[in-house]
Amino acid sequence: MDIQFQKNDDLSAKLTITFTPEDYQTNWDNELKKQQKQLSIKGFRPGKAPLGMVKKMYGSGILVNAINELTNKTVDTYLKDNNIDILARPMEAEDQKELNFENPADFVISFDLGLAPEVNLNISEKDTVVRYKIEVEESDVDNEVKYLAERYGELKDIDTVEADSLVYAEVSELDNEGNLIDEGITNKIISFTLKTIEDEAIKAELIGKKEGEVVSLNLLSLYKNDKSMLAKTLEVSEEIADDLNPVFQVKINQIQAQQVAEINQDLFDKIFPGQNITDETAFRSQLKENLQGYFAEEAEQLFEHYLDQTLQNNHPLPLPESFLKRWLVESKEAEYNESNIEERFEQEASALRKMLVREKIAMENKIEISPEEIQDTAIAYCIGLFRQYGIPNASPEMVKDYAMKQLKEYAFVHKMNDIALRRKVTNKLKEVVTIQESEISKDDFYKKVNEQRAPELATA
Repeated sequence: MDIQFQKNDDLSAKLTITFTPEDYQTNWDNELKKQQKQLSIKGFRPGKAPLGMVKKMYGSGILVNAINELTNKTVDTYLKDNNIDILARPMEAEDQKELNFENPADFVISFDLGLAPEVNLNISEKDTVVRYKIEVEESDVDNEVKYLAERYGELKDIDTVEADSLVYAEVSELDNEGNLIDEGITNKIISFTLKTIEDEAIKAELIGKKEGEVVSLNLLSLYKNDKSMLAKTLEVSEEIADDLNPVFQVKINQIQAQQVAEINQDLFDKIFPGQNITDETAFRSQLKENLQGYFAEEAEQLFEHYLDQTLQNNHPLPLPESFLKRWLVESKEAEYNESNIEERFEQEASALRKMLVREKIAMENKIEISPEEIQDTAIAYCIGLFRQYGIPNASPEMVKDYAMKQLKEYAFVHKMNDIALRRKVTNKLKEVVTIQESEISKDDFYKKVNEQRAPELATA
């Protein structure tokens, strides 16, 4: 075996491995013998086919697998033994010649490598990072009370369609003259809420209608001109939805409205089970505390964003751009192609630079993550998920049970490890940079958030 490592420049290299028959013959022969024992070939007892026949029939395929395994092991060992830090996986060299497995001899296999840049940390108390403290106002608590009262209220039948009604209706397809189509969509049951309708003319047409009344409506406008949503509602393909006359006959079958829950003990117990909340003052106090916790998390996310910006500004790391663009196009075909890679590459490059700097910080400070920290991170992460699902006060038992189930998946564990590592690196950085605390209103805070999102959305 011969291995040649040749640098093209500081950020790219070529690794060439030459395998001789002595390198792979033993493994190849052993695999052939294994296959011989397992094969049933007509005319021979199971496992007794001549080795030469097995080699003729399956030898090249077995050799391909043997060379691939040997190559992967050799590349990984060489990079590790020589402390070569690479970005992404090695890629088959652009000038790689096709290998002939039908007539095996020496195999010459070359890889293009993207080399990681050297990271020299440049972060100190001279770097000032803003961290906001969001003021929770009584109006915020009022809005939370209102939201929860609506959410935990009950749907009740009402007689007339109102501005926030939920309507169940029977729809039938019409032709361009307004007549029912005999073989079209007929008596399909759908539901919709007036709150989500953007077309004011349709809203006006519906408000005041009673059960049993019939109107003609443009269903596409009813669903914000979203053809995929219309197709799902009618349970047809998007191709069929494209061909439909969007105006349907709509017969109102049922009208419901959300009745707001009373602010009483029943609501306190539903929102905060087992917490002995017995009056509205205590209820509002607990909601305010929860909001403060939520806003603190939001502020922390923006602080980390600013911190990342500081790290990136202080570490304009060079990258093997040509290699990485080629790697993205070939390995992430669903996301990248030759027409969009130039436009979208900077997002990937930015994330990669931040990762390299944070990994350097973790290495220099010997930051590691324990299994207990992964579990704690998973629980905190799942609390956030439940909030997104509309369960802001999930019980600790429910959250832990869900988190432990997720931790049985390797990808989830890896993700929690990354989050925990990022958090510990951030905590270390808090000891280094100068943090400028600043109070801010909720509205002004989210203006700051949107200012940061705008450039990201523009390049997404």
